[in-house]
Amino acid sequence: MAGSGGRPRDPQADAAILDAVRALLTDGGWEAVTFQRVAAHAGVGQPTVYRRWPTKLALVEAAVFPVSEWTPPRPTGDLEADLGRLGADLVESLLTPVVRAALPQILAAHSADLDGAGERELRAWATDPVRDAYAAIVTAALPGVADRPDLIDPTFDAFHASLTYPALVRSPAEARAGVAATIAVAVRTARATWSPSLVTETP
Repeated sequence: MAGSGGRPRDPQADAAILDAVRALLTDGGWEAVTFQRVAAHAGVGQPTVYRRWPTKLALVEAAVFPVSEWTPPRPTGDLEADLGRLGADLVESLLTPVVRAALPQILAAHSADLDGAGERELRAWATDPVRDAYAAIVTAALPGVADRPDLIDPTFDAFHASLTYPALVRSPAEARAGVAATIAVAVRTARATWSPSLVTETP
């Protein structure tokens, strides 16, 4: 996001700040992240951090959900393989020490948001890129999606929740072990939703 005036932002400073946040989260958790520590770790002044991210929540979200650094799986038309890659990417991202350290506090902060602005912001950071990748995958694999795009969001929500919850509450090994079964259910759900004739062809 560009500043409101003055000199253009230095992308190297941005990267150093976000790297500092990740390092502090990994080493000390949520409480270790302060503007003073982030600035010292990144080698910048505190105003440099404040100008970019005026709150701790915004700063941590930018570090935890670096959308610009994620490349979604390219749809190939193979629904099971493509959703498998997307699901594995999602679970692995949630199992990183940085996300595990920050996500409970991020969710708690947004749960207190009364006007919904925080939830929309969180979805923009964490969910919308995955939703867009899911939409591209099912559209490429199932012709019926073009006729009922309104069903993308409810089927995505089920896909996303069934992968996110185990990653947050179970051990990493258990979360990874459940991905294949979850993807199989997601594939059957998508086919039943948009191409019912394909369901009987699935063992």
